[in-house]
Amino acid sequence: MRRGLAGAALLILVAVAAACSSGGSSSGPTTTAAPALALRLDLVPAAVAAVEAARGGPQQYTEINAFDQGVNLFVAAGDGNELAYVYRDGTGLEAPGAPQAASGTAFPTTEVALDAGTRLPSDVAGRLPGSRPVAVALVQRPADGLVWDVSVIGAKGTPLDVLYTPQGVLLSVVASQ
Repeated sequence: MRRGLAGAALLILVAVAAACSSGGSSSGPTTTAAPALALRLDLVPAAVAAVEAARGGPQQYTEINAFDQGVNLFVAAGDGNELAYVYRDGTGLEAPGAPQAASGTAFPTTEVALDAGTRLPSDVAGRLPGSRPVAVALVQRPADGLVWDVSVIGAKGTPLDVLYTPQGVLLSVVASQ
């Protein structure tokens, strides 16, 4: 999860740290919980449908990830490059920028439960109490194949990846790469 996920996780950590610090002295530890990140995983099926309608059929993707306002979709262009699309709630699909070198292994979505992503953050929270999901992406991992990768900050501040099958079945929990 190269692009948005690493950056999003870092930005969230900085925002949480800033929100938890105060300018004055404190008589004790603060217990304010970090705000939950509202990833738009509910838009993944519509985003994939929009890309495939715009491009005339099923596509190969190198990554699909959700952020607070929509979905990023990286489409393999077939020439070693990829096109980056953004799908936003309310405005739909934005035209891609110039092709860039593909940085992931391409995959189809034919065997993926595109709606599975919506339940993964709450599943992680139930399995790992005190953890905070910060990013979710559908990606090919070298050792694991195609997975839903939920990046979380564990209860003790450890970054973890909680991996699920393309259908949304838990595979493993690993230290973030």
